Amino acid sequence: MQKHDDSARFRRLAWRICYWAYVLVLGLDAIGIVVMVVQPAPPQDASRAIEQAESGDAIAERELTELPAYKLAVDIAEKYSVAVIIEPWCEMAPVWPHRGETSRPIAALEPSIRALLPAERTIKSWRRAALAAKPGGLRPELPAIGQMLVVLHDELSLYPVTFIQRIQLRQIVLSRNVEGRGEEIAAAHADVVNATMRCDAECVAISGREFARSCVHHELFHFFDHWCCNRLLEDDEWTDLNSADFAYGKRRKMRFLAFLSILPRGFVTEYATSAMEEDKAELFALMVASPLLVDQLGRTDEIIRAKVQLLKMRLDKSFPAMAQDFWEAAAARHDEPAAD
Repeated sequence: MQKHDDSARFRRLAWRICYWAYVLVLGLDAIGIVVMVVQPAPPQDASRAIEQAESGDAIAERELTELPAYKLAVDIAEKYSVAVIIEPWCEMAPVWPHRGETSRPIAALEPSIRALLPAERTIKSWRRAALAAKPGGLRPELPAIGQMLVVLHDELSLYPVTFIQRIQLRQIVLSRNVEGRGEEIAAAHADVVNATMRCDAECVAISGREFARSCVHHELFHFFDHWCCNRLLEDDEWTDLNSADFAYGKRRKMRFLAFLSILPRGFVTEYATSAMEEDKAELFALMVASPLLVDQLGRTDEIIRAKVQLLKMRLDKSFPAMAQDFWEAAAARHDEPAAD
């Protein structure tokens, strides 16, 4: 009988505990409802700020996708199968060799990155830039990048897809402080081994549209010279056209000093006298960007005239279906200098 009484008391105690726990839960719920009803709504500005803080990444990305430069970059990637990478905001591009370092070829990148299509790599890079945006909008550098993208898009449109594919250009990296020959800071540089053309993102903003246009064709020629002609560093046929007393490298100056000295016969810029491969690239760039100027120089300089014919012959040999239309399109677009 003792055991029966203990069991009954235990059941009554358990029931009371459950009852009061249930009452407590109902009371807490009621308090929460009252607080929600009584609490005033946040001001409209504060509400908007909270929303932006919670969806800042989405806002930045949406702002980016509406940017004309972004659309141009994706269009280049999709048309030519060339990734357009923003650096240093994206680590997917090969590391450019600084002093004592070696470059990372595309083959050495992470497999998951190499598997991405050029357009996907481009979108990833630009999205990274958007997600790193500062309060108030995208990074302030992006407008300058946009100016360079317009130039790249316009100048690449002269070339058929087959040309870009055969010269092995696989990515364009927009960055700052591009390293050129030696320790110089360049506006652009062709890394033919790693299939990468690097451009100063602020080239147009700093040096103007005409200079940037010339740079694009200059670097593209280095790829053509290496992959289609195999004459990037050795070209006796070219050097034989120069005067017998001329030697490359003796008149080493930067391009912006070109008009401060008298050029030797056969050269269109001071920079062209620095090296044989730069001579070819400088002439080709002017033939595309300023054909009237090259034609005028050729009328009084037989060496320039001979070099022009040699470059046209090589382009025609590698791309017979392209050459004539290419030069006509270049002349039609650039007879008059474009306004900055």
